[in-house]
Amino acid sequence: SKLEEEAQEFRAHAQPLRDKKTAFNRAGAEYKEADYAATELARNLKHMNDEKANRRAQVYKSFPNLREISDFVQANRKLFRRPVWGPVACEVDVKTNNAAAYLEQHVGNHVFKSFVVECKADYDLLYKKVREELKLPINI
Repeated sequence: SKLEEEAQEFRAHAQPLRDKKTAFNRAGAEYKEADYAATELARNLKHMNDEKANRRAQVYKSFPNLREISDFVQANRKLFRRPVWGPVACEVDVKTNNAAAYLEQHVGNHVFKSFVVECKADYDLLYKKVREELKLPINI
């Protein structure tokens, strides 16, 4: 009958719309999952940055010269060819108190106060600027 034909035609036209709605709902769920994962990663990054900032503050409180040197390095990043790391005490991240105690016992204090460069030109530049011009002691 004519009514059945129209109903079948309607169903045929409606099927692609249902498929699109299903795909849309699936994409929405995937978006929510990705958004949740991104939020979780941002929260973890913030926590890590806070930890690192606290560690830096603690090191700088004990060794004020390291703050001056770090400030110089940060302000003059573009002068260096490669990244300058340090002080090492601020870069090391230990997971347990036992690991921290082991490092403190077996690694010299001068190493923790050292800066690390990746090329000789950066070594020479850092030494010249900090040791000779700023007159600050530095371990590189």
